[in-house]
Amino acid sequence: ELVRRAGKFRFVTDCMQHALVARGRTHAAVDTLMHPWDVAALVPCVREAGGVAAPLDEDEDDIVFGGSLVTASREALLHDVRTLLQPDA
Repeated sequence: ELVRRAGKFRFVTDCMQHALVARGRTHAAVDTLMHPWDVAALVPCVREAGGVAAPLDEDEDDIVFGGSLVTASREALLHDVRTLLQPDA
C-alpha cells in the first residue's frame, strides 16, 4: 500500500534520507535500525527545519532509544507512514 501511495522511492545508505527530509528534498524517510547517537543527532536537525520525527513503532515513546526512526515534512504524513508500516497494517 505504501508503494502504491508514494509512487516514487529513493534508497539512500545510512541515515542520509533523514537529512534529505530536513533539507526539503524528500517528504518522508524510514530507518528500521537506528543507534541512539544517530537519532540524537538527526532529530534536532529535522525538527529545526520544520519536520517531524518519531520511532516507527507507534507504541514506542522513546525516540532516542526506540531503535528506529521515521521523519516527515508534516505530522499527517508521519502518521500515515507509521500506520502503513505497522505489522498488522
